[in-house]
Amino acid sequence: MKGLKIEEGLFWDYWLTDEGIFKVKILSKKLFAMIYVPLFVALVIIGILWGGVGFLIIAFVIAYVIASWTASSRRRKIASLTPEELIREGIVEEKVPWSDVDSVEFTGKKLIIKWRNEELKVGVRKRDFEYVRKFLEPKVGEKLKIAEEVKK
Repeated sequence: MKGLKIEEGLFWDYWLTDEGIFKVKILSKKLFAMIYVPLFVALVIIGILWGGVGFLIIAFVIAYVIASWTASSRRRKIASLTPEELIREGIVEEKVPWSDVDSVEFTGKKLIIKWRNEELKVGVRKRDFEYVRKFLEPKVGEKLKIAEEVKK
């Protein structure tokens, strides 16, 4: 995907693109609930009956590792897609055009983007600050505010 990934989660990622902010679906919550939750419940029941607390911890770790691996493989598959392909394939769960963004603010190590009563807070490493700023400046103009401690 051509853009700048700024937030990564188990169920979706946020990308900054030329068109706006994309909320890209990684794992379906319904699929997660249908597959992983029953599997986890079954493992918990088995753990209670035969394995005790240690088995429960192992079951939780296994379920989490499987979900993380699934999300990671999905990310690799969509990484090469263009924004147009993502939209066409229905992978973009939400698209926020830059014109809908009310404000963008760098405060310390956080990037805060606000639009239509929604807010996205993202950690930005100091070494990535200039790159992110240069990407956002032409898209949001005066809506971009940088705290004094970040400028130094």
